[in-house]
Amino acid sequence: MSATATVARLWDVSLEVIARAQTPAGGLLAALDYPTYRYVWVRDGSFIAEAARVAGRRDLAAAFHAFVARSVLDLARGREPGSLTLPARFEADGRPDESGWPNFQLDGYGLWLWALGRQAQGQGLGPTERLAARTAAAYLARRWPDPCFDPWEEGGATRPTATLAASVAGLHAAHGLLGPGPWSEALEAARADLRAVGSREGRLTKDVDGDAGVDAATLWAIAPLEVLSADDPVATGTLAAVERQLGAPAVHRHLGDTYYGGGAWPLLSALWGLGALRLGDPGRAAAALGWIRAAATNEGYLPEQTAEGLLDPASLAPWEAERGPVATPLVWSHAMFILLAHALGVVSPQAPERPDA
Repeated sequence: MSATATVARLWDVSLEVIARAQTPAGGLLAALDYPTYRYVWVRDGSFIAEAARVAGRRDLAAAFHAFVARSVLDLARGREPGSLTLPARFEADGRPDESGWPNFQLDGYGLWLWALGRQAQGQGLGPTERLAARTAAAYLARRWPDPCFDPWEEGGATRPTATLAASVAGLHAAHGLLGPGPWSEALEAARADLRAVGSREGRLTKDVDGDAGVDAATLWAIAPLEVLSADDPVATGTLAAVERQLGAPAVHRHLGDTYYGGGAWPLLSALWGLGALRLGDPGRAAAALGWIRAAATNEGYLPEQTAEGLLDPASLAPWEAERGPVATPLVWSHAMFILLAHALGVVSPQAPERPDA
């Protein structure tokens, strides 16, 4: 099978995986057959919804946004705004997860507002989504400076830079969706904070005030969130630091990663490729797409991570013994593949929306 045909098949499989991941309530599960991940993460779901949108399945994206909107409004009902804490993930039916897993992450609501803004282009917001967007934007405007768990469910006592970038994207989207409000002032403060982070090392660090190492999640500040301009030296410095320390096109999370041995993640390869493309290097973006294509199983499923170049090989077996094989398919991996393939123009939607699918 040619490379073009393989990518086209992976595109189709990816859309099938996303459709299967959608719950009757509209949520998007992080994984299909990996019990630990059978939750609706707002972060993962926002990227998945954006992938569905660019692939011509706005219906899937709309159902997810309605799910989050209802869940947010259910939590906010009868609560004083200052007492509201929104969870990182929900059960399939929209109830907050109460398993005890770290659940205070701010990145998801920044990413949800960003994805909602893209979904609303040309069609606006319905009343439920608008009210939920105001609630989430006001929440983010209050809480964006707070320490929280990072995109990997790690930390908790620091301010992750990737989360700050997601907050900037969300506050910017809120200003566009809702007009001026408390999110507008917060946006300027968060932008200044992000500029200060980048100016210290010439790149984005893992934490705002703590760990000055490299975390591949910060790549989303370059693309697709575009909170760093393409001519910003911090964007170039961040991409270069990830390549130098975490690899490319097979990209690892961070140097301290021991989860399943600390392998390379297809979704991070896609972020690296999107960043390279935005900075004017389609060749590296194509290399990322090729690596992702090669990481797929015979069924066309993309894993959470591969065993390529493990950072801590000794930790692989204990994780496999505890949880089984690595999550495959990981729906977020398929979403990021779609975003990269679409950005490269390799595959485009072949059919109109199918609201009855």
